[in-house]
Amino acid sequence: MTTANAPLWAVAPDDRRDAFVPDAHCDVLVVGAGATGLAAAASAAEHHADVIVVDAHHPGALTSGRSTGKITFLQGVRLSTIRDRTSMEVAAAYLDATRIGAERIRALCADGPGYEVAPAYSYATTEPGVDALAAERQVANDLGLPVVDTSTPELPFDVSAALRLDDQFMIDPGVLVGRLVSSARQHGARIISGCTATAVHASDDGYDIETGLGPIRAGAVIVATGTPFLNRGMHFARLEASRSFVAAFRGETAPLRGMYLSVADDTKSLRPAHAHGADHLIVSGGHHLVGRSDSPAQRVAALHEWASAQFPGLRLTHTWAAQDYESTDAAPYVGPIHLGENGILVATGFAKWGLAASVAAGIALAESVRDDAPSWVKQMQAGKGRGDAGRLVARNAEVVAQLVSGAAHATMEGSPDEPAEGQGAVGFEHGRLTGVCRIDGETHRVSAVCTHLGGTLRWNDAEHSWDCPLHGSRFRFDGARIEGPAREGLRTHSDVPHRGE
Repeated sequence: MTTANAPLWAVAPDDRRDAFVPDAHCDVLVVGAGATGLAAAASAAEHHADVIVVDAHHPGALTSGRSTGKITFLQGVRLSTIRDRTSMEVAAAYLDATRIGAERIRALCADGPGYEVAPAYSYATTEPGVDALAAERQVANDLGLPVVDTSTPELPFDVSAALRLDDQFMIDPGVLVGRLVSSARQHGARIISGCTATAVHASDDGYDIETGLGPIRAGAVIVATGTPFLNRGMHFARLEASRSFVAAFRGETAPLRGMYLSVADDTKSLRPAHAHGADHLIVSGGHHLVGRSDSPAQRVAALHEWASAQFPGLRLTHTWAAQDYESTDAAPYVGPIHLGENGILVATGFAKWGLAASVAAGIALAESVRDDAPSWVKQMQAGKGRGDAGRLVARNAEVVAQLVSGAAHATMEGSPDEPAEGQGAVGFEHGRLTGVCRIDGETHRVSAVCTHLGGTLRWNDAEHSWDCPLHGSRFRFDGARIEGPAREGLRTHSDVPHRGE
């Protein structure tokens, strides 16, 4: 049986729920219990800060726990892309961050299950891809990485060019999350699951944080969610939210030894994994911008068909998806939410390579609270924003176009029909923009307006969610918030106001 929407990795819900204490005071409040937040909490607590972590779900429930677990400095064409959009100095800073994060992860996971050293490959099957690989090899070599041209005899299809970097490694993300949780708690941090932060206000001695469970007071705040939920940083306007699908296939033996990533085409990521007592092949692909795919389910089916055709005889066991955010200049942002407010720190924009860089970012944010930001952060901040004005304008023009076209499309569609099982649609009912879906025989009606900035939601037929095409907020079929900059869930049909009310 295939396990849908569940990673191969065992990221268990937090079995030790620290009690929430309203009006509690701490030195550092961390919002988000993914790799960034947990690394920040562990580092800050290790240096004797009183730390509280809050998360709307449980540690590692979203992107960190749904990663493919590849830790490598050869990340497709990431270094050359950052160099082209910013500078060689920013690319060097990003590589430094990746090294720091990788070493921390190695120290945490090298003696645990799922850790395996392997070569990393980037490969191309198109002429643009060949050119992109040549640029990446040059930048990597200039930065001291021993990346070499290579062949790919393991792959069962033709490849035009490939790069290889030896002595990289793979992990089980569930192990990483568990050990970061243990490290944070070992040093006294409290981790509170099921607690959504909704607002942050400056006070005389720090910040007052509103949460769904009650207020918390903190001297400093680290926002370690996928995209910062505080609009005053305007990071959502510089980020592009995307989702990719991942599938695990089981076989008698692993068909690959190395980890692979294609470039400049329909991107596929491949790696072996030994889990649950068996060898697996993990395949990732189906990349699409959140809320802008007509049928994510078709992308899932295409990914499964491709993997089955290339690696016949394997049995599909798990399929899931993860969300990533990429900045306009391709480099992460790590530092103050904006100039002049150094007490609120954020980290975002890791694209699809968040594990190593995000762990480094968490450590760096904890150091920044102590006014000791590492040199790579300062170097990256100094070079951020160069030449990305055109991309920023284009990206937000597309957001405006999605805002306008969403309601227009719903108007043309009219009132949504009763959908079939697993399907959903958006239209106007009694003057209200409404999303209607049918799950497990029950029909659900919710507001189809995103609670962040009012985007018209679209139905995700692969994950049975309502997705916003503006900035990547997502909601369950019944309207409960899942992730993204939105802080509130959707209104149900009974309390959706008519237009003009």
